[in-house]
Amino acid sequence: MKINHAHHIAVNTMEIERAVEFYRDILGFREVRRADMGPCTLVYMEISENMYMELFDLRGGTEDGQTAENRRGLRHIAFDVDDVRAWDAFLREKGVPFVQELSEMPQIGKRAILVSDPDGVVVELCESL
Repeated sequence: MKINHAHHIAVNTMEIERAVEFYRDILGFREVRRADMGPCTLVYMEISENMYMELFDLRGGTEDGQTAENRRGLRHIAFDVDDVRAWDAFLREKGVPFVQELSEMPQIGKRAILVSDPDGVVVELCESL
């Protein structure tokens, strides 16, 4: 098992359109997908081949600072892998704390798990469906 490459950077934003305009018009990223994920809207911006930025619209939610899911700024780091299920089993054997169980997200074409590093940074391992 190995990590193939970094896949995306995820950022929470309080004003999604302002963020999209900045990354598209100022930095030259390309919007490739929008998905309604229930509590938030997700916009995928292509940075370069096989590297993306996920912008999460918090829809005016509060910035309570308690969890990465509700805080403005960095949300998690993600790495592309060939077999998420194998990583799931391996990380459980190692006692790594899970933030999100294995989930399939057909809206964005991936399967993923989220775990916590020793300092609380959320790390996602994902594969394409």
